[in-house]
Order: sequence, then C-alpha cells, then structure tokens
Amino acid sequence: MGNLGKNFKRFPHTCRIEYFDGEITGFESDEEIEAMHKVLFDGICRKEYMSNGTGQDYVITADYRVQLGKIENGKEVGAIVEGIKAGMQIEVTDLSDTHTLDIKDVYIGQLGTSLFCEKANT
Repeated sequence: MGNLGKNFKRFPHTCRIEYFDGEITGFESDEEIEAMHKVLFDGICRKEYMSNGTGQDYVITADYRVQLGKIENGKEVGAIVEGIKAGMQIEVTDLSDTHTLDIKDVYIGQLGTSLFCEKANT
C-alpha cells in the first residue's frame, strides 16, 4: 500500500448510549431524574450498513452493525463495554446526521463490542 494507505483515516463516528436507572412516574424532582440518568458509553464508533445477516447460517440480521471503539496509545482499538442490552437505543453521529438506532443484539468479544441495530421507530 502506498503513502495514501498509511495516511488515510476513516472518519470515526461518535456514539452515545444512555438510559434511566429506574422508572419515572412523573412525581420525581429534577435532581432525582438527573440521578437516574446514566451514560453507558460516549465515544468513537463505526457504523456500517448490513445488507445480509452475519454469523453461522445468518442467524443475526440487522440494518446496521456498530463497533464501539476507543483511542489507546494514539491508535483506535475496540472497546469492551459491559451492561449494554438489547432494547436500549444508541445515538450515532456520522458525516450526514445523528441517527437513533434500536439495539437488537450485543456481542462482546476479544476485539471489542459489536452492536447489531435497526432503525428506531420514532
């Protein structure tokens, strides 16, 4: 690969996964609601369109695969993030817009955390 391959960096998307730890009934104060608000992940990621399923016999099907990342020693590497569950939502910001996706399945492996997501029904 020439010099272009060495200097070319893909644009890292940014992702944010947040949730509320507890049920909001409408009787909470602003401070109580703020205490329930948790950010599980806020950092770089890669979002890619999936035209087919993945895995053995195409068990996992989704609109998008999102790979969570982090910067370690100046290099982009996979991030292992525990606590992400199917049913949560993720906000992904790419070059065009911010998209809200529903997390359908989560895979945590040695190379990081992969999320299989579908377009959110908003």
